[in-house]
Amino acid sequence: MRNAAELTLAALKSYQAYLQKVSDKAKKIADEALHVGSEMIDIHEELSAFIKDTSKDIDDPSNIKKIASLKARSARTEKVRKMDMVDLFDKDSDAKLELELLTAEINRIEYGRSL
Repeated sequence: MRNAAELTLAALKSYQAYLQKVSDKAKKIADEALHVGSEMIDIHEELSAFIKDTSKDIDDPSNIKKIASLKARSARTEKVRKMDMVDLFDKDSDAKLELELLTAEINRIEYGRSL
């Protein structure tokens, strides 16, 4: 049977893994928000090239799939564009800070136990 210190350390490590996932997700969304303009331009260029190529059969399943893909990407960029950038970056930095503080505390506890 484990003692209270081991259980506490295990709980902290579990919470650390959760915070790592939260931090990674926040970073991913913040990075996506930074590059939303480039993504919108890429979508526009791909759609423009698709429309200019008159040799394509619009009813071809691969073309329908391509248009659907561009539409989905466009919808995602619109969703990200409407997000509050300051709030996104705050969440990202808060998650990183909380993770760093918890990691430091876990390291302090483990070091204390190793003495």
